[in-house]
Amino acid sequence: MKEVLTLAVQKRQTVGTRASRRERAEGRVPAIIYGHKQDPQPVTVAHDALDAALRHHTRMLDLKLGRSTERVLLSDVQYGTFGTEVIHADFVRVAMDEVIRVDVPVVLHGHAAGEQHGGVTEQLLTEVAVECLPGDIPEEIRVVITALELGQSLHVGDLEAPEGVKVISDPSHLVLTIAAPTKAIEPEAEVAPEAAEAEPELIARGAEEPEGGEAKTEDEDAKG
Repeated sequence: MKEVLTLAVQKRQTVGTRASRRERAEGRVPAIIYGHKQDPQPVTVAHDALDAALRHHTRMLDLKLGRSTERVLLSDVQYGTFGTEVIHADFVRVAMDEVIRVDVPVVLHGHAAGEQHGGVTEQLLTEVAVECLPGDIPEEIRVVITALELGQSLHVGDLEAPEGVKVISDPSHLVLTIAAPTKAIEPEAEVAPEAAEAEPELIARGAEEPEGGEAKTEDEDAKG
């Protein structure tokens, strides 16, 4: 098991929007520790320390509060409007001998053989739920896709998890597919403006009739 990072936290004396803004202005992130049937504990953690843990994709931490230390999992992180600044974090207490459920990212490695024939790798599921001991939490579920041909797919049931890790997501869910290339739609032929504006040609035109009756001959006109 990798060495667990320790972060120092401080108790929050006051809570609320105004207090949280003040803490962030001082370079600290409001957070909460909960779980194991203990009362939730509002705390703050240095922004730089938490940001470093996030950059290294650290999930399990030791939080040092005064003289006590608690083993926790970073269960949720909230970001600001622009998605770059951490504004809140949730930590859940864990025991190293208890199986827990966590979501783990599914990461594709390599290029599918079907891509050489114009196929496109479409990943439909980016993470799966697993059960394991806290010390066995994998950073990712690794999927090597180099052998996949055009039209082939991979489901959750096909994933290979590390030893001690059980994937509990629905095995029928589709993880990825090597899709056939989309056929380009040919543009319709343009109609020349002259042709578009021309009136339909008459095959035959009958004699025009005056209003109110049939056309008269010259003899009939003379008699009249």
